[in-house]
Amino acid sequence: MKKSLFVQSLKTVFILVAICLVCGALLALANDLFFVDDATKFAQTAQSIYPGFVVDQTLEVDSSFKLNYGTVNSVTKSKDGGYILDVTGTGGYNNGTVTLYVGVNAKGHITGWSIKDNVGQSFISKITSNHQKSWYIPINDSVEHTVADTYDMEYSTAAGATFTSTAINHAINVAAKYCHDILGLGAKGVK
Repeated sequence: MKKSLFVQSLKTVFILVAICLVCGALLALANDLFFVDDATKFAQTAQSIYPGFVVDQTLEVDSSFKLNYGTVNSVTKSKDGGYILDVTGTGGYNNGTVTLYVGVNAKGHITGWSIKDNVGQSFISKITSNHQKSWYIPINDSVEHTVADTYDMEYSTAAGATFTSTAINHAINVAAKYCHDILGLGAKGVK
């Protein structure tokens, strides 16, 4: 009886090991099939927040630009004179952050933004694509609405998650200030 129990246990272990090996192989295959590299992710995001964006060059972030509510991680210039900024806003829930891609065209209009990453923001799912298509973006291109000096918190109530929207607002303000101070967009006389 003990021998058959041992054999049965051994069979069970081998079957479980075989199942794990097959699942591991399937996961590795799926990862290879569905893997999207960072450049492809950026290109897809760029087209969604800035239709027609064509990479001209990646600019070095000006190291003298410092704010206490966020950072500029990278700046990519488009062939049409616009930019996509990768920015991180602080002030989120539990001192967390939200990192966004923000598109700004050569006229100084925010064309769109997308959430790239977040740290500790449990309510980030409350920020929908509708928010990303309306917050901070002018209604149409004929509106004289260049990048503002700052954006206020009027947008925070729609999210239902004040800390998360504060971090988003800070990220947008980092992008706007960088556009004003370093890139010269939205300054007086720029249309």
